[in-house]
Amino acid sequence: MFRSLLCLITLTGLCACRSSQQSKTKFTPETKLIPRAAFFNGEKRNDFKLSPSGSHVFYRNNRSANVLYVYDIKQQLTDSVVFESPVVAYKTTMQGQLVVTEGEGGEQLFLNQKEILLDQVSTISLLSDENSKQQIAVRLNSEDADVSGIYALNLLNQKWKKLYEQNDYSQVMFNDDLKLTAVRKNEDDGGVGLYYVSENGLVSLSKVPWTVDMLAGGFTRLISVSKDGSRIFYTSNEQSDKSKVYRYSVNDSVSTLICEDGQVDIIPFAFSLDSLGAPESVVGLFGQVKRHVLDEKSKADFEILESKFAGDVSFVQASNDHTKWLVRELTGTPTKYYLYDRRTQSLDYLLSDYPALEPFDLAKRYNRSVIVRDGLELPIQVYLPHNSDSNKNGVPDKPLPTIVYVHGGPWMGLQWNSHYACCHFQLLANRGYAVINCEFRGTTGLGKRVTEKAYKKWGSDMTNDIADIAQWGIDNGRKTSEKSGKFWRAC
Repeated sequence: MFRSLLCLITLTGLCACRSSQQSKTKFTPETKLIPRAAFFNGEKRNDFKLSPSGSHVFYRNNRSANVLYVYDIKQQLTDSVVFESPVVAYKTTMQGQLVVTEGEGGEQLFLNQKEILLDQVSTISLLSDENSKQQIAVRLNSEDADVSGIYALNLLNQKWKKLYEQNDYSQVMFNDDLKLTAVRKNEDDGGVGLYYVSENGLVSLSKVPWTVDMLAGGFTRLISVSKDGSRIFYTSNEQSDKSKVYRYSVNDSVSTLICEDGQVDIIPFAFSLDSLGAPESVVGLFGQVKRHVLDEKSKADFEILESKFAGDVSFVQASNDHTKWLVRELTGTPTKYYLYDRRTQSLDYLLSDYPALEPFDLAKRYNRSVIVRDGLELPIQVYLPHNSDSNKNGVPDKPLPTIVYVHGGPWMGLQWNSHYACCHFQLLANRGYAVINCEFRGTTGLGKRVTEKAYKKWGSDMTNDIADIAQWGIDNGRKTSEKSGKFWRAC
């Protein structure tokens, strides 16, 4: 797994950027160099959530661990809620309340800044959103086994009701009555299993052995449970190369395939749900977002957003009545957040996740793919310096010194929109380099076979992928062979 520290390691090829003649990138007087500190030292906002009414956006940042920020959409003003200890997790409720766990290990619980006192509790986890009875599910951990377990917290009177004894499930999902309906558990062989929780015990939905994608969270996971508990939605690659989306009918005891993509895994971390708790869209990543809309009522909305955005559309959260969406535009940092009103089809800009770079002209990102020497097609992203591509076709007006980025793992793919990687691409592009963010065999997100193609091939086929992508840059006018290099981030 990655540490938060970013390690930049230059390879032999990078030396070519400084040839024997000490050639360097030249900047004209019109070139606007962005201060290096702007890429790395700015406020990084995260954990964005939309209030149930759609009137406010909440977020946290990297500077104040004990603060929640509240952005009033109508007034365009930001306020803050300050806690004594770092905020671990939070949820918003339909009554405009904040449910917050704080402390180094999440051992304190607050409702609208009022602490709910809990004796003998070491950690607290928020497990569900608010249900129609204004309750949420909370896991309490304690040295006292009688105290530990899953509870319902009534948000109106702050009373607790123990629902289930403690368990070690890695995912738990409930219906609207907070009845435990589906779980994900770690198996003895190192793999994972997905189960329906019936009155008679666990019913297996899918079970997979350990694979390296589990180091990045795994692709066999629960997505959602319908509010009435009659349907369970999940992704699995048990019977296939790539993860697909399934719907399990509790009444019929049947799982049905409802979505697949022949090119990529369907990601269990990026989806949107309708008002009944069913997925209305799911995505995979092949450099850019590949969205599959499962609900026809939402298809027009996503088409409108795609027409308005220059980058990829990413769904974040819906208001309680599903008339407003918090969405974001992915362009290679900073990520921009918008409020989309489905009734008027209007789109209003709100905030970005990294304001320090907002004033500057940044690199344009292009999504491309490369077929390497053995026929494998791999996604890449190309970052070109501002004003270096006058006809906007992804090819610079003249060849540029180029850096090829190689992510770590090698299974740690799916980082196309991570600020911690993209900020380096933007810095290099601002200094006059073209940057190719590449994938290669061994990564995850493109199916098990692509991952397995790297087994015992790290020094041959995997390296050939990167070399072929670098050659593609030369052949397509993006780089010169004399001025190229690589960098990577590693653990």
